[in-house]
Amino acid sequence: MGQTVLGVFALAIAFFALLLLCARPLRHWREDDTGDGVTTVTLPKPRSVGLSRVVTFYVTSCALTLVSVAVRPGPVVFYQELVGRLALLAHNDPTSVFAYASHVSAPLRIVVVANLVAFSLVVRAPLARRLAIVWNALLFLALVVLLDALGVATAAMAQLPSETASLFGSLVVFLVAIVIVLRLISTTFMVPRPTTIPDLRVHHRSETVLLAVAAVMSVVIVFGMVDLADAVLGLYHPAAFLVVFVGFPLIFDVLLLLLLLSTRTIRPGHDPSNLPPITTITPAFNEEGMIARTLESLDRAAGAYGGRVTVVLADDGSADRTIEVASRAMARFRHAEGKLIAADHGGKAAALNKALAIALTEIVVRVDADVVIAEDTFSHLPDWFANPSVGMVGALALPDPHSQSWYAKGRLFECLIGFAFARVALQRVDAVNCIPGTFTAFRGHPARFVGGFVSGMNGEDTDLTMQLGRLGYQAVVDTRIRTYEDVPGNLREFREQRVRWNRSGVHILTRHSPLVAGSGSPRSWFFYVRAGIVRVTALLRPLVFVTGLELAFANPATRAVAPRVLVFYLIAAVPSLVVIIALAVRFGFGRKLGWLPIWFAFTLVRRIIGLEALLTLPARPVEALVPAAARSQPRPVRLAPSLR
Repeated sequence: MGQTVLGVFALAIAFFALLLLCARPLRHWREDDTGDGVTTVTLPKPRSVGLSRVVTFYVTSCALTLVSVAVRPGPVVFYQELVGRLALLAHNDPTSVFAYASHVSAPLRIVVVANLVAFSLVVRAPLARRLAIVWNALLFLALVVLLDALGVATAAMAQLPSETASLFGSLVVFLVAIVIVLRLISTTFMVPRPTTIPDLRVHHRSETVLLAVAAVMSVVIVFGMVDLADAVLGLYHPAAFLVVFVGFPLIFDVLLLLLLLSTRTIRPGHDPSNLPPITTITPAFNEEGMIARTLESLDRAAGAYGGRVTVVLADDGSADRTIEVASRAMARFRHAEGKLIAADHGGKAAALNKALAIALTEIVVRVDADVVIAEDTFSHLPDWFANPSVGMVGALALPDPHSQSWYAKGRLFECLIGFAFARVALQRVDAVNCIPGTFTAFRGHPARFVGGFVSGMNGEDTDLTMQLGRLGYQAVVDTRIRTYEDVPGNLREFREQRVRWNRSGVHILTRHSPLVAGSGSPRSWFFYVRAGIVRVTALLRPLVFVTGLELAFANPATRAVAPRVLVFYLIAAVPSLVVIIALAVRFGFGRKLGWLPIWFAFTLVRRIIGLEALLTLPARPVEALVPAAARSQPRPVRLAPSLR
């Protein structure tokens, strides 16, 4: 027994040492971005990518996976034998060890490696960089072999149920995949430097504790569901890797449900002045088709509000009739005061900052030029900002009700889950990382303190949310506030939008990484972990379904259990479906539930586009992997601009 314990300990030391070595680049920042770390990001422009590269990626990855699982004996058997032989060094019981090793879900590991190799083939980068990506695949393989050997030796020593050990091992492997993908992003692409806004937040331990407890409980609940499915349906290890990929979104759904059931919540205060003045800022670039509707809705909301409302429109060098149409709409204002700023084309952030510069009120509301707001929108804001801890308020964003496109129907359910469910739950632990720019109400002085809206990168709305969080302000979503946004009408427009959104996720991930920018707030570290999960699942989830079909044809054991796996998929989808149905009924969209089948296809397309966004990022030369001496020194802390 003593020798076994020492062997397990040695495997654990080897695994964690290699894991720390792999994670080391996540703590370094590189000088790709020559901006100031506050208001400006200076990077090479993103590259356009055709769908052919995305298709090539999935075809290549599926082919590699199929070959791996179809050849008998092949990589699957070889991997399990390698794990077993390594585990024997810790626990010398061949019968028990190889029995557990045969339950290791090798296809999951093979899918990840196949993804990384396929990615190295389609990324726009020199050969040296492609080889560096393959090196990440080898590091992942080494890590999971050590991890699986450790798990097999431990399970054999403790005589754990093989199905539970296999599932738990796959879950931890997925976490290792997250580290590797974060490492790949950090070392492969040119990304923004860390923000230099100091973290002034007074960290509340209760938020972190509540989030941690909810996370542990959600994992326990999901594992209980898996054990129940195993007992009732006879689900066993050949399908365990599929269960993991179903279980991860299931875990997140359960986590959000637990947070919603918690007693902690952020409440509005009371504003004795009742109707404080409000300034709205709107950037516009070639928006002649929608700008009149947006301005008219702002004027109607100003009338319903009753207080002083100033509407500032900053035109960003439009080449169409935006200024003319906007001028006529402002001339018809009955309740709001309109101000029009005309400037040369400098980008959305530049236009927003020009408008912010003349916004003198404490409450500033950003509204995009293709958004219509409800009449009672402004009436809900004063009490929120009477609470000194609240720095930003978002709305329940909904697609334009006049649009009947496939994308609008899918977007409806995305909005209900994202705004009325996810953000409402996460705000209880101050983990809302983005109040979208379609509608953002925020405090003017703190926004100017952090330099306004960052230019030169995607995601200026998320960046402002994160920056205000560093100053200690919380972000909330008020579902009573309704906004209606324009929705892409075809695949080309949808791709352009989602590529930009996904690229902004990578930019924010690196600019606000808690490992280099520093922050103990859940808004920072939970977003970092969740963003890593999103990047992994965006690459892998579409392949899970394909790989499942491949295994069903290539592996008789998997073919026999395939119907039961399908049943478990349906069981795992229940929490999400219950949430969607409840939200649709709660907010008056019960008649739209017939669109639910569109939601699943919409989600799949959205995840595939996530890969396209990664491919648009400019690749870093391999030489930059070795930080220069100056870069290894602590980065200078620049103070934020003075509060004006």
